Amino acid sequence: MRQAIRNFGRVIYGTALERLRPDLVRKLDSDISGQKSPGDVQAKAAILYARLRRARLFGNRAAAESALRAWWQAETADYFYDGYRARFDKWFFGPHQMLIEKLCDHVASAGLTELIEIGCGDGRALAHCAKRMPGLKRLVGLDVNADIIARNRATPFGDPRIGFEAGEAGAWIAARPAPGRVLLSYGGVMEYLAPETLAALLSGVATHRPAAVALCEPVAPEHDLDRETGAIMFGYESSFSHNHAYQLQAAGFSILWQQELLLDGIRWMMIVAEAGKQDAVTSSKA
Repeated sequence: MRQAIRNFGRVIYGTALERLRPDLVRKLDSDISGQKSPGDVQAKAAILYARLRRARLFGNRAAAESALRAWWQAETADYFYDGYRARFDKWFFGPHQMLIEKLCDHVASAGLTELIEIGCGDGRALAHCAKRMPGLKRLVGLDVNADIIARNRATPFGDPRIGFEAGEAGAWIAARPAPGRVLLSYGGVMEYLAPETLAALLSGVATHRPAAVALCEPVAPEHDLDRETGAIMFGYESSFSHNHAYQLQAAGFSILWQQELLLDGIRWMMIVAEAGKQDAVTSSKA
């Protein structure tokens, strides 16, 4: 009850700021980062929190997706990029590494040539994939945050196959259709896409075969993936919990491997899928 009251207070505060600080609203809506003063960053976070809560209350998926995208485009994402490294090491090089192992096996056998990571962050996952998959001709990290892409471009990754681009995944990939692609989503990226946006992205990738998708995404604890095919909004961020297996199959992929696990209180779904083949599903829970 006390937490609910605090959350309601934050919505009131963020809604008030949205009216009182039109300058910040213009920056958020036009993706202008400004000078990153701590006060403005906190105010932007409050405005976006209020927008997300209102979108969740009224079931407005488009408004929720817009607010989530604004969160990651603005300086509000800096805390994540700067504070995520220890957790990345623990998870990516720990229990989540099984996803990369399964993906490596598939890339080698299927003759795929390009890997596109959406929401690439600081590029560490992409660089690891480059080392593990020497047969790939190109690896591209996509992110909606132009600042992190600029930082990555200035970082010597030591592999000419690696490149970084700023932009939304759906539009970027649709403008550059090509067969032989792997779409990688690691650590929570698809959760910021509305179901309709995710469906269009997956269908666009599946159209140009052969193609594959590898994902490691959080899902809501209460999401019944055996019965609920649609998405639900969940958690502090009010992001989307998707039924990824259903979405992939609806887009024309077959599930090659999947595993669900609970890690540090978060329910994770890991999947490797390929377009065009009806392979048997191997699934497990840990």
